[in-house]
Amino acid sequence: MKIEIKTGGKRSVISHLKKNYGLSNAVATIIARRSDESFFVMPWERKELEEIEGEITASKFIKANKDLKTRVIGDYDIDGVMSTFILVDGLRSFGMNVDYYLPKRKTDGYGLNPNIVKKAIEDKVEMLITCDNGICAHESVQIAKENGLKVVVTDHHIPSDTLPNADVICNPHLSKSPEQCGATVAYKIIRHLLDDMPNKYFEAMAFATVGDVMPLLGENRQIVQEGLEMMEQSKWEFLNVLVDLAENPQYASNRITARDIGFTFGPCINAAGRMSDAEIAERLCLCDDKNELVKGVRGLIDLNEQRKELCTVATEEAIQKVNKEDKILVVCLENASDSIVGIIAGRLVEQFYRPAIVLTHMPDGTLKGSCRSTDNYNIYEGLKECEKYLTRFGGHKKAAGLGLEEKNLDTFRREINANCKEIFEKKIVCDIRLAKVKTSVLLVREISTLEPFGEGNPEPIFAKDVVITSLRRCGKENQCILVFCESGDKGIAFDGDEFEENLNSLFGKEKVQKVFDAKDTLSCTLAFRLSESEYNGNSEVSLLILGAK
Repeated sequence: MKIEIKTGGKRSVISHLKKNYGLSNAVATIIARRSDESFFVMPWERKELEEIEGEITASKFIKANKDLKTRVIGDYDIDGVMSTFILVDGLRSFGMNVDYYLPKRKTDGYGLNPNIVKKAIEDKVEMLITCDNGICAHESVQIAKENGLKVVVTDHHIPSDTLPNADVICNPHLSKSPEQCGATVAYKIIRHLLDDMPNKYFEAMAFATVGDVMPLLGENRQIVQEGLEMMEQSKWEFLNVLVDLAENPQYASNRITARDIGFTFGPCINAAGRMSDAEIAERLCLCDDKNELVKGVRGLIDLNEQRKELCTVATEEAIQKVNKEDKILVVCLENASDSIVGIIAGRLVEQFYRPAIVLTHMPDGTLKGSCRSTDNYNIYEGLKECEKYLTRFGGHKKAAGLGLEEKNLDTFRREINANCKEIFEKKIVCDIRLAKVKTSVLLVREISTLEPFGEGNPEPIFAKDVVITSLRRCGKENQCILVFCESGDKGIAFDGDEFEENLNSLFGKEKVQKVFDAKDTLSCTLAFRLSESEYNGNSEVSLLILGAK
């Protein structure tokens, strides 16, 4: 484990943030070191959402073809569900005859395909609108066009070298706009068709922005900030029931946070598409009947619990199959559902700090998989270099999907590893080094100014030189370690075994054991996040310890 502490930060930016926003030097420095003040959007400085390539053209085209029987084709993940909700509900409010179809993960696969188009033709659909998919669906779009259908592609994924032959394409990548989710693309089209945009569309856009792991910078940050505020007074019945029934006490607070969406509410929506049919979640998004919503949301929660159990088993299998000599981990599971391989890949990245590709066997004899990557490796480009071995691939720099013939698996694994020049090492990057005095509750509260935390804007990590005076095991199975410092700071390492191993490597087992026995001390630099808790009515600061050097 390596611990680094950021340096720098333009003094002019730090001064500007302190003067204009009343921030402390520590928080202003964190912002300046991360980028500049441009991502730091205060509530009173919010701007109109920027226009992306094709949004006005798409809205005009839809308006001109308002009387056509229309079908929205979404996706089975949280972004696909939310973008479909915004388009379907918005177009219905605009007075259009519109239905929708979400591809079935097991039988349809991702996005618009020829069979979906043929079914639309049979149903006498006259216009197809994709959301969160379609930018690479060349064959399917062509079939639709040849059969007289109008086609509008709205998507946020990276286009290939050629574009599908759609009537209109709306995609932020075509104008080199910042990365946005499919729900944001959908929202930006609908805003030109309705005079009064309901808050629930903005809330759905914020939900998808977090759930689809978009960078929470600039406009995305503003979307999530505003969306979270709207959720506090939400009139969207589905969201209110979901929050009431799925709230996890571990993350519960007086307000909904991006963390709640990412770790509690979002997985319940994704569970529908992973374990059954995303149509279940979509129907609930569009529903206003309280009794039906309660029953349906409980079903989503049950599906998510089943998903957790499957993931636990599959993760254990994947860890056993990892070739630790590889830079890019490529694992093929025997019986895992393709709906969970992305989650397993993410867990391998967390454990081994290397990009991971997890595949599973499909009924047709091929392999299907998902990839997750580290910050310093573009997995999409890695797949592109090996595309001759793949039947399909697509995605982003940190997450992608792929398919290949089993006979090409070993060759693919060797080549993607041979092409990789990056070095992977687990490291903790601290935003700032704090003074040796006891950490203030005021600092913890000021950090909330930087929320929402998530991709691109992680919760700050601090470094501090300390003298550890005592260590104590705690937790049901003694899995955690309490840390007491000479400065008065108290902390906890939730992965006690990893932290103890970290200390042993620095000071030796004998000396560390003496500190457990309160017979010696350790001088080191701790890396940690901050948390505020209450004890006997008093607020206390806890260091959530990540490592030491």
